[in-house]
Amino acid sequence: MLYGYSDCRYNRAKAMLQSGAINSKRAPAEPASSLARLRVEHWLVQRLKPYERNPRKNDKAVDQIRASIREFGFAVPILAKSDGEIVDGHLRLKGAIAERMREVPVVPCDGAMRK
Repeated sequence: MLYGYSDCRYNRAKAMLQSGAINSKRAPAEPASSLARLRVEHWLVQRLKPYERNPRKNDKAVDQIRASIREFGFAVPILAKSDGEIVDGHLRLKGAIAERMREVPVVPCDGAMRK
């Protein structure tokens, strides 16, 4: 029998629960320190600049991301540096432009970047 990625992920999570590596009974009392500083801002689309050396050529998936934005909204923010350069979310930006959105949710991530 062949298992897909989801099956493997489910089995791994099940094994971790059984071994006590993770606790399903309650959430942690406090969020991780990096999550505590996480903030989402809304930026104009024009402020964002794609990373010039982005290796992904995913123009064929723009229609799929547009459909996702229409159905679920803009669920995952774009990560960007303060100068507007996108760290993660190039396809989401393309989808937002195709949907004629003026603003998108962005997580500024200058402090999280290694120099």
